[in-house]
Amino acid sequence: HEGYFIIPKWFEQSIYSWKPTKFHPRCSSARMGVRVLSYLGFDFARAEADDMVYFEIMDCTTLQPLDLHSLDDPQQEFGSPLYTVHRADLINELLYLAPDLDIRLGSKAEAADAEQGLVCLEDGTWHYADLIVAADGVHSFIRVIEIPDQVSVADTPSKKSAFRFMIPTPLRLRGKTEHHMGLQPFVGTHDSMETCEEDLKAAMLKEFSHYHPGLTHVIGIVTCWPLFIHDPLPIWHRSRILLIGDAAHPMLPLGAQEANRAIEDEEIAAQIPRRLALFEEVRRLRALRIQILFKIRLGKEKDVAVWLFPFRISL
Repeated sequence: HEGYFIIPKWFEQSIYSWKPTKFHPRCSSARMGVRVLSYLGFDFARAEADDMVYFEIMDCTTLQPLDLHSLDDPQQEFGSPLYTVHRADLINELLYLAPDLDIRLGSKAEAADAEQGLVCLEDGTWHYADLIVAADGVHSFIRVIEIPDQVSVADTPSKKSAFRFMIPTPLRLRGKTEHHMGLQPFVGTHDSMETCEEDLKAAMLKEFSHYHPGLTHVIGIVTCWPLFIHDPLPIWHRSRILLIGDAAHPMLPLGAQEANRAIEDEEIAAQIPRRLALFEEVRRLRALRIQILFKIRLGKEKDVAVWLFPFRISL
């Protein structure tokens, strides 16, 4: 960008992120996410992304196909293709586009100062930046210590739990459509009033006990996660700190939208590093409407209409 040059540093608390595997879940890349990635020069072919051309409904007791829902022509309907891509391939292609990125693994933040633009890591070192972008997820440490307004926002149990794992899928041919994913995520959500981890697992196994033995075997060993509804945050930034992604607008995993919203956040934040209030104005209403919509399943949008009203866009 003309007028300034940014040398970013990426502090990642995990020590494993630089070697993602094919067993990471696939991410869906919808219209705006595809447009942003394309603008950045993202090569979907090199990332081995699959075109989303249909949804297939499977019988989980027999693992046989039941129905096929065509997406027709996403390019014509949405203005861009729809893709699914393994998280590992998404990360690797983004790293390919930014070979000089300074990545510090095993770098957990312990303190931060929004006014001074400082972050203190677990090893005791302090790091200065004109802009600190906190993309540290739903349990954001930076959000808790430096944007105190968030404490008034409640995390409400959704009374649902979920699990996720990867399953192999064969090459499928349907008419002229070739679809090859190799591995794809299997996600189960179910109503659950339990709070204890052992009770959650028991309820999960009971709910899905009629599934194919190959699935129930895996369900029995994976983690069951209670799901929470996160109310919209009143602000996303303070001084030199900006929240993006799940740190700013966490949502239930019912629409596979988390990665796309984070990609949109990052693109706009990169264009206006000195104008954080404008970033919030541009992004907040759209992201919060989507966050509220995915409190419920598709087809029940009227149930949350009253909650959408405060976040409408005036024309």
